Amino acid sequence: MTSVSVVWAEQQVVKRRRKRDEFTEPTDPEFPKQWYLSNPSNQDLNIKEAWAKGYTGRGVVVTILDDGIEKDHPDLRSNYDPDASYDVNDGDADPQPRYTQRNEN
Repeated sequence: MTSVSVVWAEQQVVKRRRKRDEFTEPTDPEFPKQWYLSNPSNQDLNIKEAWAKGYTGRGVVVTILDDGIEKDHPDLRSNYDPDASYDVNDGDADPQPRYTQRNEN
């Protein structure tokens, strides 16, 4: 059977749809130990609800006032922002701790 009015045809394929912003439990094995992010008694920061609404923290810069931060530590190195850092002890932009015999910073 042919028809001159059919210009193009394609076999339909069943595809499974998935919401892109669907919350999935973090795969970090330490996540359950972070009680302030999620705990059964709801004494947490409601982070799962924020994630479900699409908030990720991307583009947010957080500055913490401390007496020293190991900016080269493997957990911090890739996310360290020198423009958001200041050493109030030395009055400069390098917050690296000074290790002394008296353990003062």
